[in-house]
This record gives sequence, C-alpha cells and structure tokens, in this order.
Amino acid sequence: VCYEGDISPIFLALGKNYGLKTISLDFFAPINESLCTSMKDGLGMNDTLDSLELNCIPMCDDKTDLWCRAFSFFRPNETLKSLVVLVKNGYSERCVSAFLINIAAMLQQNASLESLSIICGSKIKVEEYRALVVALQHNTTRKYLNLDDKDFHLTDDEDKQMVSLLKKNYALERLPDIGLVGDVGAILRLNA
Repeated sequence: VCYEGDISPIFLALGKNYGLKTISLDFFAPINESLCTSMKDGLGMNDTLDSLELNCIPMCDDKTDLWCRAFSFFRPNETLKSLVVLVKNGYSERCVSAFLINIAAMLQQNASLESLSIICGSKIKVEEYRALVVALQHNTTRKYLNLDDKDFHLTDDEDKQMVSLLKKNYALERLPDIGLVGDVGAILRLNA
C-alpha cells in the first residue's frame, strides 16, 4: 500500500482483519500519537497477518519513543512470522540504537516471529547486534536476523562471544550480516 494521507485507519482496520496475510506499507509522513496508537492497537489485535513490511520509516530523535511504543504490538503477537522494517535515511546513531534496544526487549516476549530484518543503512554496534542475539537465544522460532550491515566484522573475541550465545540457540540459521565464516558460520550451518 502506498498512501500519502493518514494511514492510522489502515492499521486500525487490521485489528478486524480475518483474511489478509501479507501487507507492505510505505510511510510518507512522520509518526504521531494517533499513528502510534493505531499501529499498537490494530496490529496488536490482528491474528491473521503473518508478514509485515514497513518501508521508508522516517525515524528522528524526538519520535523514537513513539516508534518503540508502536512496535510493542509484536510482544504478544502469536501469528506474525516475518517483519521487515526499512528505516529512511537522515537519523542519528543514538536514535537507531534506542530503537534496536527496544526491539531486542520485545523479541524476548514474542514466540512466533521467524524472520526479522531491520534495515537502517548505518553501522551497527557489536553490542546492539549481540543484544538482539541474546534476545533470541531462548527462542525456538527465530531463524533469520538481518540488520543489513554489510561491513560488520567480528574480532576474534567478539566471534567467541557470539559463538557462546549461538550455542544456546538451535533455531537461528542465518545471520547475513556476519555470514558463514569462522566458528559462528559453523554453528549456523549446523542449525540449518
């Protein structure tokens, strides 16, 4: 859906959806209280949607808390299997870091999501990546995590830390940001 007006009604309607399984939305306006509430409520009540793609999300420092509240819908969600979030350029690293930390906290309570892609186009800190993997470590449904950081390289110590985390998660099969190299790659291949 590509809609240039207020998309709050679309999210609210998803709370009463009984057949739509996949939706892709492009954002053209920044988030406000109304959109935040409609996303949280509409998607929180939805029990049929299994794939959601949100494109061109305009994230800025003064609205990060609204985005985090809006995404709280997938804490209790039991049907969503794939979530793709493409963040629009023009944000600070602090803003993306806060968003990723909140997503990691929400992942600990979600038992259905198999694939998560958050594409920001910025350098992700190892600590943020590790926090997301830690959030996934006791989950048996998550198979794929992509933060689209093409220049993400682990030092030997970071590789060892990641290996110890991945040994506790037998479901995670793909981390495209890290690839299939080293001990991390060996564990991911075994999981697959």
